[in-house]
Amino acid sequence: MFFVLIQTSWPFYHYICRDLENIDSVISKYLENWDLDRLGNTDKAILRLGAFELMHYDTPKVVVINEAVELAKKYSDDNVRKIINAVLDKVSNEN
Repeated sequence: MFFVLIQTSWPFYHYICRDLENIDSVISKYLENWDLDRLGNTDKAILRLGAFELMHYDTPKVVVINEAVELAKKYSDDNVRKIINAVLDKVSNEN
């Protein structure tokens, strides 16, 4: 699943890797009672992609968050989907 997500997000992959430390720092700031290492690879990929887009592009916040939530519905469980939604909402309000 992780590889499918990366393939569909390939244009962002290189830039996310270059800014990974900063992206993870922003995400970690908003993970309440969670640690980024507790999330699965797919969940981290969805969060990183959404956070990167919110931080570096002018895509409407609602669109970015909705796309991430839709990916989470398909590849994650309901609890993680809620975490992704909440974290990206907070990231969007920061930028």
